[in-house]
Amino acid sequence: MAFPDNGARPNLIWLADVDSSGRRLHPAIEEVVYSKQSELARYRADEIGDEAQIATLMEEAAYRTSEVAFGRTLNDPVSYLFRTYANLVDTTLRKTIRSFGLEPHILSHLAQYENPEDELLTEITRRQVLDYMDQKGRELWERNLLGYTVNELAAQEGQTGDYVGKRLRRAMQGALRRLLMKDKTDTKQHVSDNTVAHG
Repeated sequence: MAFPDNGARPNLIWLADVDSSGRRLHPAIEEVVYSKQSELARYRADEIGDEAQIATLMEEAAYRTSEVAFGRTLNDPVSYLFRTYANLVDTTLRKTIRSFGLEPHILSHLAQYENPEDELLTEITRRQVLDYMDQKGRELWERNLLGYTVNELAAQEGQTGDYVGKRLRRAMQGALRRLLMKDKTDTKQHVSDNTVAHG
């Protein structure tokens, strides 16, 4: 996504008065979004890892918050905007993480093989997902893989089962995204090397 430069302020996003589905943008919410856009873009950015998707979710959060603002007064529009954005991030992560967390376009790529099941297992093994987790996430996953349930882990950590479940999911999602970004970089380097060698 190319972010337009209107010369007035450096926009990460672009908001129309009315979006493609006919939703109106509340003037007060527009001001909040633009004043908080950098902060919002950094919020949970490591879980998304894609600037265009972040911008899309920010825009969607703006219009959803506007819908509510037209219906009633929001006492804290900034908090409402961030909660809406967080919910959209969570929904997006749930939709995009499938089959041990591999992204849909990776699964689509693997499906082109003669034996996609074997390729999927190879891909999961090769990536060594645990190596790309933060230390705490890796510790939780290692114990989970050893047979500890989420509730047992929660008791050990002094947390709720809901918290530990989310912590496990986010550790997996973050690791997979880091692996995906590494693969993208490796692929670009490989293409460049081939171009130089065989150009």
